[in-house]
Amino acid sequence: MRWTLRGGALAVLAVAASSYAAFSSPVGADYPGPACKGCDFAGPPINALASGHLTRFFETQPFMGPFTLLLRAPVVAVARLAGGGLLSQYRLGVLICLLLAAALSGLLLAGMPPRRWQWLLRALLLVLILAGPLTLKALSWGHPEELVGGLLCACAVLLASRGKPLLAGLALGLAIATKQWALLAILPVLVVCERDRLRLLAVAAGVAALLIVPMLIGDPGLFLSQNLQAGLALSGAKTAGVTPTNIWFAYGKEVATVIGSGGGTGYGIPAALSAITHPLALATGLALPLLFWRRFPRPTAADALMLLALVFLMRCLLDPLTVSYHHVPFFIAIAASEGLRRRGLPVVTVVSAAALWAIAHWVAPTQDAVLLNGTYLAWALPVVGYLAFRCFLPNARLRRRRPNAQLADFARESGSAAATTA
Repeated sequence: MRWTLRGGALAVLAVAASSYAAFSSPVGADYPGPACKGCDFAGPPINALASGHLTRFFETQPFMGPFTLLLRAPVVAVARLAGGGLLSQYRLGVLICLLLAAALSGLLLAGMPPRRWQWLLRALLLVLILAGPLTLKALSWGHPEELVGGLLCACAVLLASRGKPLLAGLALGLAIATKQWALLAILPVLVVCERDRLRLLAVAAGVAALLIVPMLIGDPGLFLSQNLQAGLALSGAKTAGVTPTNIWFAYGKEVATVIGSGGGTGYGIPAALSAITHPLALATGLALPLLFWRRFPRPTAADALMLLALVFLMRCLLDPLTVSYHHVPFFIAIAASEGLRRRGLPVVTVVSAAALWAIAHWVAPTQDAVLLNGTYLAWALPVVGYLAFRCFLPNARLRRRRPNAQLADFARESGSAAATTA
């Protein structure tokens, strides 16, 4: 009875947090459109599908995957029939995504091992995932699919670690059909899967193809253009756009001034440098899991999720157009990893949430790009170092053993040698 009450309370908390995040959100900046090449506006294709215009749906497809577009279209259709405006339509679509995220979060955190204050920790992680600073920022940008995709990747890792390759493949396939960056989760999922890896891959490929191939058939030219231009912003013949929240900003220079209420200075990096950033991010996302796999052939789910967090954070550091909500997948992976460990508090999760909130609300509004870059790197680089240390040197100790411990080891070794000689 006690467990049932606690579980019910957590379910109520998850629904409440999802509802708060959805109905307190403004219309996402990237939601309304209009549709264009190289854009990720969800509003035009969702409205087209809600109105029954299938051809228009394909003609306005963004470079995000179709899964959450299909998920939101029915509730947007109902909101339109009820006379709801753009804000109501957006919020109801967000709510559907967040309710799915709540269910996935429950699955992810249900496996938390027994520890002191377990239920309080689970409640804290639920709130941080469903209504924390990064989620609210993603909603203000218009991207609830980031949360869904990140949770699907983390659940795929967890399900693969529990010997459920078919369900893991389903989650991974839906994640890939949500956002392209989910491809970076394939190797971490395979690393933790001990059997039926081919079946897992087959299911993931089949589910992803079932949702993505119709987008290709519906408008091949636009589909290829959107996916090839994803994450690229040319600011001139020899420069490409760059934001302050990555390692490439140091090579940037002012290229334009944006006029208006959200005005500021635009920055660019050499186009030749921009051309290598995505291949480098992809190569890093492949190399890290392969090195990890060679060193630890049978990792735990918590270790594989920490690897996933490292891969996703490296993707942010190496993407010249990283913005705040791109860190949602990293945040979910590290929250799940720290939640599934038997000991310790979710320190990196809480510190990261606080740091990214402070950067977004205190540093970014100053429009001092140099300060923003320095503050961001002051958080991101130590976290990357810590995750790399924990992933690849989990048994290392920063402090030397005490002299007494060394004497005890020497005495044990001497005793063992004497026994062997006798």
